Amino acid sequence: MYTQVSESSIAEKGNDFQEQVSLISRTANALAHELKTPLTSIKLNVEMLSEDVNLSENKKKSLAIVRKEIERLSGIVDSYLILSRQNILEYSTVSLYEFIEEIKLLVYPELNKRNIVLKNVVSPVKLKVDRDKIKSVFLNLISNSIDAIGQNGTIEIYSEFDPNHKIFSVFVKDNGCGIKDCDSVFKPFYTTKATGNGLGLVLASEVMKKHNGTLHLCSSKSGETVFEISFSL
Repeated sequence: MYTQVSESSIAEKGNDFQEQVSLISRTANALAHELKTPLTSIKLNVEMLSEDVNLSENKKKSLAIVRKEIERLSGIVDSYLILSRQNILEYSTVSLYEFIEEIKLLVYPELNKRNIVLKNVVSPVKLKVDRDKIKSVFLNLISNSIDAIGQNGTIEIYSEFDPNHKIFSVFVKDNGCGIKDCDSVFKPFYTTKATGNGLGLVLASEVMKKHNGTLHLCSSKSGETVFEISFSL
């Protein structure tokens, strides 16, 4: 049985989402810069301390933990910086198949370690996009798929063209554990990861909107999750 949703309620949810993203964007740049400087200083001092040959093994392990946490915080700060710069797009033409192959090389070490196969079966079309920002969209989805699979699985990236609506779609499909709360995946700060910041899919969705496209969760269940990235041609 399906629940009927009015257009006004959909618009209301969309407005709420945009207000949340707008609020984050307004504070992101200032907050990121405030944190970036002390984090860089802490990182440099930790690296200097790590070079001390007289450190005990326990102290070396403690510094390694600190260094790892600094990297995690730096990643969060970088996410805020990306969010604050979403309005700036630098377009270039990419060949989709080759583009996915480049991304595949970036994630290969993690795929290999976990025995995960990434199948690239997209059409060799050319798209005019902001290369770095679209790359971040794919990397986010692939990273999520890797985490959902854990070990021994498959990620498939394929494409379709709708000639009637002139929509070109790329699908990222995995056979992982699925998403339990599908309604929350695009909410800011929602995450199921122990080290996640809950901004990855929010950023990816905003990138697609700036490209006059969409990012959509088609379906998710144990053994199959599919995200759709659509470009309006």
